Amino acid sequence: MKVILAGMNIDKFQLDEIIEILQGLSKHLIEDPGNADKATHFSESITELLDQNNLTPETLSAAYARISRDPRPVDLLREDARLQVGKARRSNRKIIFGLGHASVAEHAVFNLDILGISRYLSEILQSHRLCSFTEKSQRYIRLDQDYYVPEIIKSSSVEKHFNTFVKKRFEDYTELTEMLEKDLNHDPSLSAEDARYVLPLCTNTQMGMTVNARNLEKILQQAASSDFDEFILFGQKLFSVIDGVAPSIIKYTEPSPKEKHTVKSLRKILALKDSDIIQCSDNAVQLLYSTPNGDQLIANAIQTRLTGSKFVHDKFAKLDHQDQANHMFKEIFRYMDPWDAVPREFEFADFIFEICISAAAYAQLKRHRMMTLTAGPYNHSLDVTVPPIMSGNHCESVLRRAAEESFKMSKLLSDFSPGNNAYAMLGCHRRRVVLKINARELIHMSRLREDEHAQWDIRKIVSQMIELARIKMPGCMQLACGKDVFEAHKKSLGF
Repeated sequence: MKVILAGMNIDKFQLDEIIEILQGLSKHLIEDPGNADKATHFSESITELLDQNNLTPETLSAAYARISRDPRPVDLLREDARLQVGKARRSNRKIIFGLGHASVAEHAVFNLDILGISRYLSEILQSHRLCSFTEKSQRYIRLDQDYYVPEIIKSSSVEKHFNTFVKKRFEDYTELTEMLEKDLNHDPSLSAEDARYVLPLCTNTQMGMTVNARNLEKILQQAASSDFDEFILFGQKLFSVIDGVAPSIIKYTEPSPKEKHTVKSLRKILALKDSDIIQCSDNAVQLLYSTPNGDQLIANAIQTRLTGSKFVHDKFAKLDHQDQANHMFKEIFRYMDPWDAVPREFEFADFIFEICISAAAYAQLKRHRMMTLTAGPYNHSLDVTVPPIMSGNHCESVLRRAAEESFKMSKLLSDFSPGNNAYAMLGCHRRRVVLKINARELIHMSRLREDEHAQWDIRKIVSQMIELARIKMPGCMQLACGKDVFEAHKKSLGF
C-alpha cells in the first residue's frame, strides 16, 4: 500500500511570493561573476520551472482523468501532466466537454475570499450545497454602517431615499443594542444577536468559499443568467479572478436560455398579490409528509446490511414489529456520543416540513445544505418575527416601525427596479420554505440547533420539527436533542 500527498490548497499570494523570490534569486546569481557557471545552470532551471506554467489545478484533473485508461502509477500520471500542461489541457477538454465526464473537474479546488456582498446575495450563493462557506456572523460581531447599494439605483432619484432608509435602520440597530445591553433580564452578549432583526438584507457581509471547478462553472452560468444585478456583477468579478487559471475545466459560463427565460415566464404565470399569501399561524412549522412506517423501514435497511436479507418494506410495515425496531435503535444509541452520526440507513426515512421563517433564522437553516430546500421570497404579508425580549415594550415598537418603513421602501424599489425590493427587507421579515430532510440529517440538525448555544429563533423552529417528527417515528427520533442535554436525555431513556 502507498499513500501519496498529491497536492493541497496553497494561498495564491504565497505562490506569487515563491515565484518572485525565484526570479530575484535567478537575477542575483546571474549578476554575480564569481558564480557564473552555477548561476547560469540555476537560472536556466528556474526559467524552465516558471516557463512550464504548471501552477494550475488542471494538471491534477488531467492526471486523475487518465487513471481509468492508463496503467501507469498515478504519481507518474501527475508528473506527466505537470511537464506537459498543454497536453493536459487538451485532455481535460476532451474528457470533460467531449465525453461529458464532468466529475473530473471536481478534482480542481479553489478557495475564494468574498467581501462586500449583501446578506441577500449570500443566501443565493449558499444555496449551492456542494460548496463550503464560512460567513461573517451578525450574532457575534457588532456591525457598522456597511451596506450594498444596487448599481441600478446609484445616481438615480431613488438613491437618496434608499440611503436614508438604510442609515435609519442602523440607527435603530444601535438604539436596540444599547437598550438590550441595559436590560437586566437580557444577556448583554446577545444584544447584537437580537438587535440585528432590524437590519436590512442589503447589509454587507463577507465569507470564505471553497468550491471545485465543476460547481464554480455552475455558479458562473447561473450568475450570467440571473436578472439580479448584484449576482451578475459577482459572476463577472468571480470570472475575472479565475479566468486563465484553469481554462480547460471551466468553459460554459455564458447565460443559459433555460435559466434566463424559463424563470421569468414562470414568475409571470404564477404572479400573486400580497393578499393571496396566507398568513403564518403562531405555529410556524407544519409537517406535510413523513415516510410511512419509517422506523420499520430503517430497521429493515439495517438488517439487510448486516445479514444480507432481502429488503422488503412490508416485512417491518406492521405495528407488531415496532418492538423489534425499537430494540435495534436501543442498541444503535447505546454507545453513541453527542458528536457521532447515526447510521446511513436513517436516510431511508424522510420528512417534509413547511416553515415560516425569519431572515435571521434562515441564515442558520441554509447552512444545512444536505437537504432539499425550496425558499419563497420574503413577504410583508407574512408579518415579522419579534424577539421575545422585545415583545410588548419599546423595542418592539422600534422594530415594527422599521417594518412599516421597510414596506414603503420595498414598494418604491419594486416600482423603480423589480427584483431589488428584497434589499429593503429586514432580519425580522419572513419567508415560506418547504424542506425535505431525512431522519439522519434531522438528528444532526437537532444536535446543533437545539443546543443551548444555538440562536433562539432557529432553536424554537427545530424543536417544533423534532416534536412533530418524533410522533411519526418515535424509535429513530428518540435520541434527537441538543448536544448540551444529550447525556441527560440518553440517561432518561434508560441507557
